[in-house]
Amino acid sequence: MGKRENYRSELTPILNDQESLSQFLIQHSNLPGRRANLELIHAFADVNKNLTSVMKWTKFSEEDANVNDPTAFLVFCAAVSLGQIYTETRDEKILLRLKEMANDTRWRVRECVAFGFQRIGEHEFTLLKKIFSDWLHGANNYERRCILVALAHPDFLNEERANYCIEITNKILEELNPVEDESFRVLKKGLDFTISVYVSAAPTVGFMFMNSWIGKNRIVDSVLKTNLLKNRLAKHYPQKVSLLLDFLEVK
Repeated sequence: MGKRENYRSELTPILNDQESLSQFLIQHSNLPGRRANLELIHAFADVNKNLTSVMKWTKFSEEDANVNDPTAFLVFCAAVSLGQIYTETRDEKILLRLKEMANDTRWRVRECVAFGFQRIGEHEFTLLKKIFSDWLHGANNYERRCILVALAHPDFLNEERANYCIEITNKILEELNPVEDESFRVLKKGLDFTISVYVSAAPTVGFMFMNSWIGKNRIVDSVLKTNLLKNRLAKHYPQKVSLLLDFLEVK
């Protein structure tokens, strides 16, 4: 068995013992450290069905547990688990909580919220489309970044779905409001890699989309260049990438 399967076996007998469960997760969190225990996070989401307990864990704020604090690992586990539970319950309060958590100041919480939405997309992509299409209107930069990152998931992307992702990205770029604040920096970091994921899954529409944005503004040009240099594009589509990079230099 792999790590994830082993963790599922260890977690299952203690799921109803909240003290033992939380202690196990914290002790095996790999925090403080450079990489939280993602295998354990996903194993927990695979087996947990207890919405009440994970909702309680989401209430640990940064003041209670900063991003590198082992206790914050419970929040990370909760975010991914909420997505999995939503696939089974369609409980709207889960979506409301995930949306709030997408605005968390801790980057690892934001990452795990995206993982939670990916669980929904793996289960039913049309459901994720509806959630994000409804959510996009009025979404702030943190929430838009969450949408982009959640959709940049090769496990459920095909050409048709990637075309939808490109449409969403186009809307976000059209409404881009460059300001010197943390939320915009977070959004830009998301744009800096997600576009390449979509384009690699739908290259025909994707490269046309990238070409259409060249020269429109300095920040988008920077985003496009960063994506074009990603191996998933540069390695597999060298001629198209070279051509667009040349266009960027001319512009």
